[in-house]
Amino acid sequence: MKAHKSSALPVIRSGDDIFTTFNKINDMIRERAYYISHDRDNTGGDEISDWFNAESELLTTTDFSVDEKEDQIIVQGNLKGFSPDEVEIKANDGQLNIGGIHSEKSSDKKEGMKKETFKQICFYQHIQLPADLDTEHMDIQIKGEKLTAKIPKTKH
Repeated sequence: MKAHKSSALPVIRSGDDIFTTFNKINDMIRERAYYISHDRDNTGGDEISDWFNAESELLTTTDFSVDEKEDQIIVQGNLKGFSPDEVEIKANDGQLNIGGIHSEKSSDKKEGMKKETFKQICFYQHIQLPADLDTEHMDIQIKGEKLTAKIPKTKH
């Protein structure tokens, strides 16, 4: 896999590598869903609603498009708010998984009191691809906040 056009690049995983960003996001959603479940009364809601509510609180929307050309598939997406090193990409078995976690920490000192705030945004995108692609030779480019993945089709 080639990756270029940026001083920092996303983590690119293949094969059976653990998709660590997805696992972190999943753990964060699971923990938030637990607290939502714990805080609601027994008369309303269910585990699935709690999970969806946690997802809506923690995940940001991302826009990705998939264009099929004669010799390749081109996936493009907006990484607004994420630096390339906060993004992970995994491609195999006809799937492209792209995820990211961005964290911000700030502190404010006022009248002898220190206030710290922590903000975290996440995204995860699963894209089903045709099985006849050569994900080992995909080309990843990041320009500004735009990610482009060019994945060649296998030759038969």
